[in-house]
Amino acid sequence: MVQAPGTRDSGRESRDKGLYAAGRTAGFLTLAIPAMVLVALVVLLPAYASLAETQYLIGCGKAQVADDESLVTATNQLIADLPVDAVLAKRQAEDLLGCVPENEVVIKSSRNEALPPDVVRPPKHPRPSPPPAWLAGAARRLSNPPTKRGLLLLALGTLITAFFLFARPQECLHKRSAA
Repeated sequence: MVQAPGTRDSGRESRDKGLYAAGRTAGFLTLAIPAMVLVALVVLLPAYASLAETQYLIGCGKAQVADDESLVTATNQLIADLPVDAVLAKRQAEDLLGCVPENEVVIKSSRNEALPPDVVRPPKHPRPSPPPAWLAGAARRLSNPPTKRGLLLLALGTLITAFFLFARPQECLHKRSAA
């Protein structure tokens, strides 16, 4: 059937509106998503880097406390064994007081040992891995006020551009101008 002059095909018009709306949405998301990611990075990355550094320091402190507790346990065991073990008591007297029997020769070790002999050195507890260096560097750069201000203004400008370029058309204005 032939269409009357001055009328539009309603099926084609609704199809065009759907394509136009999909294009507007895709264009808006193309600009808005990177802008929102940029805002999130500027706001959250310095705080996350500070959190990671704090967690690293707390983990190192906990490992050091565990090392010290192990050393205290080993020293308490040494103190408990000292009255019972004659060989241990003799070695402690030789090491700490310098009491050496005349018929014996003590060969000193060349190592500088902080602990007395027969004290078991407990193994060190594992330390956490430090936060990545790029995280601290990026947080330091983003904490710079001019950089932060510039990136936030860039994101704001991009969002405003996305809203104006891909806003929903005002159909009321189109009808008024056509009349």
